[in-house]
Amino acid sequence: MKPLIAAVAVLVGITALLPYSAHSQSQQAPDPVPANAQVVGNAWYCNSGFRRVGNACVALDVPVNAQVVGNAWYCNSGFRRVGNACVALDVPVNAQVVGNAWYCNSGFRRV
Repeated sequence: MKPLIAAVAVLVGITALLPYSAHSQSQQAPDPVPANAQVVGNAWYCNSGFRRVGNACVALDVPVNAQVVGNAWYCNSGFRRVGNACVALDVPVNAQVVGNAWYCNSGFRRV
C-alpha cells in the first residue's frame, strides 16, 4: 500500500508542475510597444489614424475633406481621391451625389 501512495504522490507532484512550467515558458518578454499602439493578445497594433512602419506607428497624412477609418483615410461624400488629395466632384444641375460619384435625377440621363 505504501508504494502505491508514494507513486500517487509523485504523479500528483509532477501534474502540479506541468501547468506551471507550460505557463512559464509561454510568458516571454513582450516586444516594446511603440507610442500610439495597443496590445491585443500577443501582438501590438497601431491606433486609428496611425500606420505601422517597421517597429513604430506613424501618423497618417490625412488631406482636407477626408476622414480616417482605422489605418487608412477615405474621401468624404462628394469628393474623390486623386493621388493624396480629395477633389470635389463636378456635379451638374439635376444630379445628386452618392458617395464619391454622382447620378442623374429621375427623368434625366447622363450625356
